[in-house]
Amino acid sequence: MKDLLRMAVVLGVICVVAALALSQVYKVTKEPIAQAKEAEAKEAAAAVLSAVVGDGVEMVKRENVAGKDAVYVAQAGDAAKGFAFKVDTNSGYSGKIVGMIGLDADGNILGFKVVEHAETPGLGANIAVNEPWQKQLIAKDGQPRNLDNTDWRVKKDGGEIDALTGATISPRAICGAIKAGLEWFRDNRVELTGNAAPVEAVEPTPDPDAPIVPTPDATLEEGGIVDKNLPAAKPLPTTTKTPLPIQGKDLTE
Repeated sequence: MKDLLRMAVVLGVICVVAALALSQVYKVTKEPIAQAKEAEAKEAAAAVLSAVVGDGVEMVKRENVAGKDAVYVAQAGDAAKGFAFKVDTNSGYSGKIVGMIGLDADGNILGFKVVEHAETPGLGANIAVNEPWQKQLIAKDGQPRNLDNTDWRVKKDGGEIDALTGATISPRAICGAIKAGLEWFRDNRVELTGNAAPVEAVEPTPDPDAPIVPTPDATLEEGGIVDKNLPAAKPLPTTTKTPLPIQGKDLTE
């Protein structure tokens, strides 16, 4: 009995010492791991925004933006040239896929990169290494893709995006993640850019019952007011009145 008790005490002490050691290791490695992840995120953001990153452009990190942990902004003075943020999906063949997407201020795709996945090597994993396949996600016919000009489905589902040889689930998941990211940017564009989406101007419809007010160019001439800046008045319809017959007389010729 004493031996059993002694063994339990020894095991308990070992467990406590091991737990303390693990907690100290975690404290020591927590900050370096966080720094390494942040460096990877900045590198991915710079890669997908390479089209707008250059001299005079600073990469600024904005935290906790409309549900996103971080949004990286390519800032040139007061102007935002591009935005990069993570998009993710749990619809991959082997679970979660995380990508970094870069957009300009109008919501056009500047770049995309897969930063985390566990897809099958040689099949679904090609979403991260197949450059021709990745390029089709960015542009079509020489124009950048966006939410409005692309059907974000794989061709097997009736969309525009090619799948990979032997892999459809992974590309389908990527399409869904990109579309969700584009929708998020659309819904939060004002907060991100400070500018509302451009609205097409609509010519007002003139009110036919509104009174016509002469302009300063109007002149008074014989027959009334003449104003070359106003549309010509429609002539009134002419009517012919037939005199009422007088009882007892025939007025017809």
